[in-house]
Parts: sequence; structure tokens; C-alpha cells
Amino acid sequence: MNQANIEKTLQRIIEIDDESAALKKEIQALKLEKEQAMKKEAREMDLDLMKRARKLGKVERELIMSQAEEEIVRLREKNDAICQQMQRVMDHHVEELVNDVFEKLIGEHLKARAK
Repeated sequence: MNQANIEKTLQRIIEIDDESAALKKEIQALKLEKEQAMKKEAREMDLDLMKRARKLGKVERELIMSQAEEEIVRLREKNDAICQQMQRVMDHHVEELVNDVFEKLIGEHLKARAK
């Protein structure tokens, strides 16, 4: 091979090597750009999921609080009914006790008078 052909071949090898290096840099830049875009998309998805989770948590909390309030109302009504029933029983017993006391007092007074 002559000197000119060798120089042309070497020149072409250098050009190919430079193009290869430039292509590698471009590929790296594209990879980096893709990775950044994927990270950004992942962050956006995470934020969106967190927002949805907060909304669902808020709805669930409101539902639980509503159910708890309903249960509180139900228990208060039950408590009031029990208190009213106890008051009626107590009033009845007080009335019986008063009647018993009067009967004893009047009975003893009548017995004392009869003597």
C-alpha cells in the first residue's frame, strides 16, 4: 500500500473514532435526559398518588367520624332511655317506701289509740 492510501485510511479511522466518541456522548446525553424525564415523571406520579391518598384518607376519616357520631347519638338515646326507666323504678320504690312508712306510722298510731 502506498503512503497516500495509508494516510487516507488513518485519516478515515480518526474520523470514525471521532464520530464514535461524539455518538457515545450523544447516547450518554440521551440516556441522562431519559433518566431525568423518568425521575420527573416518577416524582409527579408520587405526588399525584399522595394527593389521592390524602383525599381518600380524608373521605375515610369523615366516614368514620360520621359513623362515630351516629353511634354516640345512639348511645346517648339508649342512655337517656335507661335513665328514664331507672327514674321510674326509683320513683315507684320511693312511693312504695313512703306508703310503707305511713302505714307503719298510722298503724302504730292506731294500735296505740286502740289500747
